Amino acid sequence: MKLKRLLEELNEAVPFTKKNKYYYFTIADNNYRASFFKHHTSSNNYIQFGFQLMKNKKEGTIDLTNTGHVKKVFSTVLNILKDYEAENKPKYLAFQSNKNEPSRVRFYNLLVHNIHKYADNYILDKIYEDESENNIVFLIKRKN
Repeated sequence: MKLKRLLEELNEAVPFTKKNKYYYFTIADNNYRASFFKHHTSSNNYIQFGFQLMKNKKEGTIDLTNTGHVKKVFSTVLNILKDYEAENKPKYLAFQSNKNEPSRVRFYNLLVHNIHKYADNYILDKIYEDESENNIVFLIKRKN
């Protein structure tokens, strides 16, 4: 499925629960956990968003390849982002991907360039490489 079309069709979210600082949801026997945490660097302070497939109750993996149900997963992730944004109103929110994950890089790139469709209080701030961790960081900024 083309990524642009995927973004246009993100309307299959499943319910999620919040417990402490985590959000949990299940799709077809796969358990996921999403989280937000403060990230500080010499040049940026922002809230980092991440989600992972849980291997067990404590351990997860960011490798989500071939787990299926892409639209349900990303629809739910977008609803979690909206929920967090409504409650916390962070000034900056970041997505991060390893450079060696081209599909995730493409997805986050497309998402932040279209963020106004999903979180109208945010605009793209910048995209940059974090060489120390071999990552690309996609940073969005609150409009006001």
